[in-house]
Amino acid sequence: MKNLLIFILAISSFQVFGQRYEVEKASQKIRIAQNDSRYNLNFQLKFYRIQEVIVPVQTTCTEAECTDEQGDGSTGQWYGFYNVPKAEKPAALAKAVKGIGQATAEKIVEHNLLTFKPRSWSEFKSTIRQIESRLERLGYNNKFASYVVEQYGYENRINLGYGTASSCRTVSRPCIQYVLQETRTYSHSQNRDLTVSVKNQVLQSFEVDHVTITVGSAEGDIGISTEGYNSYKATYFDRGTGLELDGTRIKNAFPINEVSVLMAKSASGYVASINVPAKFFNGEDQGSELQAIVQVCTPRFLGLGCKVVYGPSIVKLVGPNTDIALSLPTGKKYWTNVKLQKLGSQFYSNATSRDKDSNTVK
Repeated sequence: MKNLLIFILAISSFQVFGQRYEVEKASQKIRIAQNDSRYNLNFQLKFYRIQEVIVPVQTTCTEAECTDEQGDGSTGQWYGFYNVPKAEKPAALAKAVKGIGQATAEKIVEHNLLTFKPRSWSEFKSTIRQIESRLERLGYNNKFASYVVEQYGYENRINLGYGTASSCRTVSRPCIQYVLQETRTYSHSQNRDLTVSVKNQVLQSFEVDHVTITVGSAEGDIGISTEGYNSYKATYFDRGTGLELDGTRIKNAFPINEVSVLMAKSASGYVASINVPAKFFNGEDQGSELQAIVQVCTPRFLGLGCKVVYGPSIVKLVGPNTDIALSLPTGKKYWTNVKLQKLGSQFYSNATSRDKDSNTVK
């Protein structure tokens, strides 16, 4: 994660022409429990110097070798560059001359560097190299000439009217292209202190939230991501040295994944057992009621699906272990299907949970 701070156009040579600094953001994860309210954090931000360097790269270029040197550009496709209004010239030039590009074409037009059409391919190549040098002196470093006259030399010579396909052939030869690269080196570190206050989190004693706080160097560059039972609204203050997290409980259906459902034979028939961890009956969720929606199934024809032979029946769960006596005919396969619902809870919604099946008993 990076934050762009400044951009400095610093031309000390024609090799290194751009420099900027980036800060690597820092993150910390805090653990929020039921009664936690304050954290004092320290972040170490690392700054890196990014230099833009033009380096020469050995490659292969394609040039046009022509037997007829009489092409003067008059029959070339210049897309009206010399005739259209100035505002339209950059787009026309970028379209006509392959390898220049829109940004370079805009600088050429801005500084009136191509006011006359070159009268030969040799003059065109010389003009392009002179324009590149002029732009470098003006502080715009872009090594485009080698692309125009070498990398795309054949296409440009033919398209601009300095040769014809019948009198020219392509010739490949080694050449140098200039490529922009970035170097990244560590510069320095900077500490940032942050006081975090937490309020209105709604948690049971066995629950915790985790909030990851990420900061950059700018005052308002603070972000959070949350894992757990609450969402948090983040408000920073005191010029970015303080952060308040205001919690709102995310109410979901009761977590049936923590519940086990068993079915077994008994002396009088069958019994279904619903086992809920004791932590859910610790008295913290006062005024709420946990109930189970219970039904017993036997396989349908060909063993597909549930044929209900008992229920659905609502059973109030007042403790961790609840046994339900069932009087069912023997000789069949049975299983118990259960859904849970927590009513009047400050921690859970009134929605019915997904269902859960017991083991099968015959």
